[in-house]
Amino acid sequence: MASMSVQDLTNYLLFAVNLVASWLAVTTLYKVFGNRHALCSESLSQESRRLLWRVVFFLIFPLSNLLKAYATQSIVRAMGGEAKFSCWGLYYYLIDIEGAQSWSTGQSLFALLSGEIVLFAFLLALLPVFLLRPNPWFSTLLGYGVAFLFAYSLICIPVLSALGVTFGPWSELASSMHLKSKTAILLGLNASMLFLLLAIANTRAVRSWFSQLSRPLANQRLQEAVASIESSNVSADSPNNICRLAHLYHLAGLTKESQAHLKRLNSEHGTSLYTAFLNATLAYHLKKFDYARKEFLNIANSPDLASENKLKADLLAAASCASFAQGKARSAFRLCLKALQEDRTCLLAQLIKVDTLLATGKFSRLEMENNSLLYEVDPQKALDEIVPLDFNKTIDAIARIEKY
Repeated sequence: MASMSVQDLTNYLLFAVNLVASWLAVTTLYKVFGNRHALCSESLSQESRRLLWRVVFFLIFPLSNLLKAYATQSIVRAMGGEAKFSCWGLYYYLIDIEGAQSWSTGQSLFALLSGEIVLFAFLLALLPVFLLRPNPWFSTLLGYGVAFLFAYSLICIPVLSALGVTFGPWSELASSMHLKSKTAILLGLNASMLFLLLAIANTRAVRSWFSQLSRPLANQRLQEAVASIESSNVSADSPNNICRLAHLYHLAGLTKESQAHLKRLNSEHGTSLYTAFLNATLAYHLKKFDYARKEFLNIANSPDLASENKLKADLLAAASCASFAQGKARSAFRLCLKALQEDRTCLLAQLIKVDTLLATGKFSRLEMENNSLLYEVDPQKALDEIVPLDFNKTIDAIARIEKY
């Protein structure tokens, strides 16, 4: 049996990559169809946002490669040359340009970068769509897609080429002797565009605008809270207000402002229950589950909560939720039982108890019938707002304990 050549092995690997990519694209389409009602909601859950990122990577990204490849081929032919695909896939392509011997350096550069130029022009042409204030899911998908494709073209492709990976126009520039002298200039232009786009994207105005488009309900609640605090007699510097605003900024997707309020709360009210609670809640949403669990337990065990059974139960249930998110079903079950000892009507504890029993295979039909769970979840509230616990309800309970 003849040994397999490097080229054959490469072809097999590329075939496998394309096969997996095709499967992921199909499953993503299936998930989008199955979650179409949730995606059309005015308030997108974190799960829906993760699904939109999948759409960007497994559907939009391959389509952008198709656009760049055929744009390059069409422009090269219009310039009198011939572009042939030497390698092609959903996430990559390589084009050999023939008949370019008589071209000037500028023409050669334009031909090599024509796919990227067309993609950038297309992305910039899409930006005015935001002015029409489309549905939140479309605004989010458009924002994610534009940001990802710009970042990929301006960061990933040059970096991969610099590492020696044969990839796209930058590798052609590096291997072409009469274009090598222009590579430094193009890299400088690339870096300038990158810094300009990052500077624009990180401005408060752009981030607030995108928040209004992609999270309209959360942004509206934030604006109402800011207006209410400004018109009230309560100091905006109170830990209650700082905590509420930090959480609302987080829900609105304004992470910088949320972290700034959290830092301020830690600095000015380090020993407050508000501070510990905000640290735990934001840590949970940032998937720092171990830290969140410890903080929730610390608050629940605070002497200030000795007579606050319902609040203590909610915090223990939140700690249980964090344990379950870590994959520690048994630990989560024990915390659920502690929460139900404090308050047998604690909804979250009941929900997590069922999940842990299902995860450990101990949930029988008889137990299902004997546990008429109180699944009276407010339909107006997104699940993200009550897991790991109801933020506003908990803040109101803390306000009864800590008087400022």
